[in-house]
Amino acid sequence: MLYAGSGLKALFCPGDPLGLNAQTTFTLVEFELKAGQQLLMYSDGLLENKAKTGNYLRHSTLRNLVSTSESSADLITALRQVVASFESSKDRDDAACLALRWIGKDEGQQAA
Repeated sequence: MLYAGSGLKALFCPGDPLGLNAQTTFTLVEFELKAGQQLLMYSDGLLENKAKTGNYLRHSTLRNLVSTSESSADLITALRQVVASFESSKDRDDAACLALRWIGKDEGQQAA
């Protein structure tokens, strides 16, 4: 997971991939998103597909997309375009991602 706000941070959740082993236990990772910060969660397949050149999608490319996207919709659109160019192999891995941006609440507005 990556999140952006006042800098970009990687959040690592140790353990097996979801669904791999029914007995796997996971460590709770807590963090707070502030207004305007964005979170990207993605599966390993996002980074394990090769481009026609034989290169993999790099973490630096993901970090750049998260840092520069104005909205979660923009981020997903940009990711889809990049991933499309990396899905050249018949043996490609599936890729899943979820992006969200906390917009916060207006000043003076009370939380419900």
